Amino acid sequence: MSGDDDWDDDEIPSFDHVPHLQDDDDGSALDAFDGFTGAEDPPGASGDLDALVGSDEEADEEEIPLISATNPPGTVTVTAYLNGVVHRVDLAPSVVNATEAELAEEIRVVADVAAKKATSAMHILSVELLAAQGIDRDTATEFISERMPFAQPAQARAAEADLVARHADGR
Repeated sequence: MSGDDDWDDDEIPSFDHVPHLQDDDDGSALDAFDGFTGAEDPPGASGDLDALVGSDEEADEEEIPLISATNPPGTVTVTAYLNGVVHRVDLAPSVVNATEAELAEEIRVVADVAAKKATSAMHILSVELLAAQGIDRDTATEFISERMPFAQPAQARAAEADLVARHADGR
């Protein structure tokens, strides 16, 4: 640089050497990581997945609420999370007598009942939480019914009644 400044790039010898521009370098840029040793394993780490699995006591404390619905013959049981998503489908051994289409339809109908029961539980819980905050119960019920995607308890009861009637009709 020119001028009256004390700063002069020519006086800094460390910038004269640029190793990555040399043609005679046989090494790799990754050689810079040769001295890296990485993190040490924590005491007791065995390298398997057992450390990630909690104890039975922890699992009991963290159980997720589930709602189930079963058809009247007891051949199909569907368990759903409170948001209505199916968690599990259990089938009795006697379902082998049904066709694939009949079984699929039965699972669909029972899953619909389980979803309505589960979301109606969320409806009730939401209304109760709002009422506990001092909101009038009728206002809370109206708010939840109109603005939340939860089935009303009456809809869940009607779905269960339809399932029973469906089997009474021989379907």
